[in-house]
Amino acid sequence: MTTSPGKSARKETAANQSPRSKRKQIIEAAIKVFLLHGYAATTLAKVAEEANVIRATIYSHFADKDELFKAIIEELTVKQMGANFQQRIMSASPKEFVYLMRDFVQARKKDKNYLALLRTVIGESERFPELARLYFQTVYSQGMLVAESYFSKHPELEIADAQALTAVVGGSMMAHLIQQELLRGKEIVPMDLNKLADTLADLLSRKKQKDSEIES
Repeated sequence: MTTSPGKSARKETAANQSPRSKRKQIIEAAIKVFLLHGYAATTLAKVAEEANVIRATIYSHFADKDELFKAIIEELTVKQMGANFQQRIMSASPKEFVYLMRDFVQARKKDKNYLALLRTVIGESERFPELARLYFQTVYSQGMLVAESYFSKHPELEIADAQALTAVVGGSMMAHLIQQELLRGKEIVPMDLNKLADTLADLLSRKKQKDSEIES
């Protein structure tokens, strides 16, 4: 049996790829397979077939299935923040901080792959609790800790607990995303993310406004 020219060309191209582009190729394939079949039904053999590589190639980049799933989480969350996300956050005013968070959540609401990832994590976390741990550890360490650090460095806000305020701001926006998109709340009780952001921004700036009024 002869190999078709198209398939040979794909294999030749794959063989000449750099390790970095090969890793990206595997992650892109894994996103398709994991989000289509779910965590339980996905095997590295299926990912290898989709990526047009052998399983050994996957193992040369990822230790196991969990590590590959973590790479998917990073690809669909952390990397979408942008290279200078932390710098922009730390240099923002409290209002700007809220609207940067809003913009990130708004983009995720429109990302079908990210919404499918959330469904997979939530839907299979009972059978595979490591999925929830992977998601929380990956996203929290990269996003929420940055936000907590931001609030800690703004004493003028007189925040008693920076971690708690981070949960209020970040948690409110994530709850909005889950309620509106995953639970179809937008079809029953639609809520504008801008209104939520405006309310949070107003709460953060209220103390500063009161101080200005007293001084004047």
